Amino acid sequence: MKKATIVTLALVMCLSLIPIPASAATGVTVILDGEVMSFEVEPRIMNGRTMVPLRAIFEAMGATIEWDGVTQTVRATKGSTVVVLVIGDTRPTVNGEVVAIDQPGVIVNGRTLAPLRFVAEAFGGTVEWDGGTQTATITSAAAPTPEPTPNGGRTMSAEENKLLGGWSNFNASARYDTSTGHFVEIWGVGSVLEFKPDGTYHLLAFSTSSPAFYIALKGEWRAENGIIYNTNVMVSRSNDGKTWSDWVLSTAPEAPQKYELTTDEYGDLLLITNTHDDGTTSTSRFRR
Repeated sequence: MKKATIVTLALVMCLSLIPIPASAATGVTVILDGEVMSFEVEPRIMNGRTMVPLRAIFEAMGATIEWDGVTQTVRATKGSTVVVLVIGDTRPTVNGEVVAIDQPGVIVNGRTLAPLRFVAEAFGGTVEWDGGTQTATITSAAAPTPEPTPNGGRTMSAEENKLLGGWSNFNASARYDTSTGHFVEIWGVGSVLEFKPDGTYHLLAFSTSSPAFYIALKGEWRAENGIIYNTNVMVSRSNDGKTWSDWVLSTAPEAPQKYELTTDEYGDLLLITNTHDDGTTSTSRFRR
């Protein structure tokens, strides 16, 4: 009997030396902007900190997530805010500024967990914790009210605002007539281009000398990091600049165009580079 007791005590002591996991699902409830969230991997307490699924919450806030498996790095972007968190590191950044956390991000069953307060506040939100019910209530930052733009159009970025208005190249001039949807008072040879603040553009390429030709394009545009993107491009043609064919959707690929906005002794200069099917490029010069 005594021998059995000793064996039992020894077994208990051995078991006590086996490490117990520092975390487990805890039944924490996360409410984001009034909606109860559900997760593939449940939140849990780790070293006294509530850890929550980063991707699920960030994406619900409207952020875009990028994952680098080699460096174990999460990069989340929403508007002008960029959040970077490296698994195992206690120094994540928000727009390049370090936001120290005392419990690093971890991967549990293929999902990144990070401290609740960091996740809630990274994009300007707030969080309230109810210890009695184990409930975290997160409120996202209110979206900024867009500044009004001319013609009631969409909000332009600072980059796009610099391109707004009319441009022409060579010895070309024309005026866009909103009532007809075409350029009028056409003179010369070359191209006339107008970027409008409602996110649309109009382009006229023409020559009034013999043989005359007139090709008009219109569509939607945006500019980002030195690239102009044109979408939903429509085409119309004319033999005299007065009678136009119906607008038809262009079948040409919608290729992004590099551009450079600069100035010289004559004023503003817009350089737009086109890449052709054979891989060659050509640059058009426009002035206001």
